[in-house]
Amino acid sequence: MAANGDDFKQQVARIIFWTRVLFVYIALVCLAGIAVLWFGLADSGLEQAELIMVTAPTALVNIGLAVAFLIPLFAQHKPWAGRYSQGLLHFSLLACYAYPFNLLLVLAWRRHKIVESYYNSTDVS
Repeated sequence: MAANGDDFKQQVARIIFWTRVLFVYIALVCLAGIAVLWFGLADSGLEQAELIMVTAPTALVNIGLAVAFLIPLFAQHKPWAGRYSQGLLHFSLLACYAYPFNLLLVLAWRRHKIVESYYNSTDVS
C-alpha cells in the first residue's frame, strides 16, 4: 500500500511541477506583451508622452497578471495555495496560446484531486 501512496505523491508532484512551468510561461508571455507593444508602437510616429499613455494601461495589467501567476511559485503547500493555483488554471483557459497544455493540466488537477493533497500533506511539492 505504501507504493501506491508514493506513486500518488510522485504524480501530484509532477502535476504541480508542470503547473508551475505553465505559470512561468504565462508570466513571461505577459511581460513579453509589454515589450512587443512598446517596440511595435515605437516607430508609429507617436511622441514619447503619447507612447507612454497608450502602453501604460496594458503594461500595468500585464505586470499585474505576471505577478499573479508567479505567486504560486513561492507559496507554501497550503490549502489556499491549492485553491489559488486551481483558480489561476481555470482563469488561464481564456488564453489561447496555452490552451492545449492548460486543458490537460485542468483535467489532471480534477482527476488526481490535487487540491485535496494541499489539505492532506505539506511535503508533496
